[in-house]
Amino acid sequence: MLLRAFPDFAKVAGTPGVKDWSLIGFDTDAGGVPVRMRTLHTTGNAALDAAAAKAVGESRFTGGARTDCLYPYWKAAEKLPAPPIPDEEALRPEGSVCASKPEWNSRPVLVFPEPWRRRAIEGWAVVSYDVAPWGAVGNARVLASQPSEDFGRQAMSIVQSGRVAASAQGAAASRPCASSWGAATASRSMTRSGFFDG
Repeated sequence: MLLRAFPDFAKVAGTPGVKDWSLIGFDTDAGGVPVRMRTLHTTGNAALDAAAAKAVGESRFTGGARTDCLYPYWKAAEKLPAPPIPDEEALRPEGSVCASKPEWNSRPVLVFPEPWRRRAIEGWAVVSYDVAPWGAVGNARVLASQPSEDFGRQAMSIVQSGRVAASAQGAAASRPCASSWGAATASRSMTRSGFFDG
């Protein structure tokens, strides 16, 4: 290949939550100029299909006529925002004695669910959990999550990776926590738009 052209991806609108792609078929003439460009397979993004065919037409190949050549182009998914987060206080277990912003000795490790990150799909979870007097977090359970249970499972793992500051009382199983920080860690931090940069 002498010159490989690319679509101006900044001018091609993507699809939220879906990686778009376009497979262009083409032939080349004796001088290596692409001819008879056609879209063979696509996710249906017409703007990408047109830009991909144009890019193939602007590419140049070594001399010699060829037929049935293929070249794929793809565009990363656009961010698909999370559904609205419910009022956390409405989900807080009755009798909860946790502070709304617990003091973490060891902050939870934030990890986004990988299949959803790859597709730029945001989500959230509200997790209830108990805190032992020595600060260990346990008995985590998902009160709500969207758009998938994957966010709830990941949020439980995140909350359990932390350790709250020790206290005389803790929060026994009969008086569980659903603190705003614990829930927000699995929601706001997971849904910040910058998470998908790069």
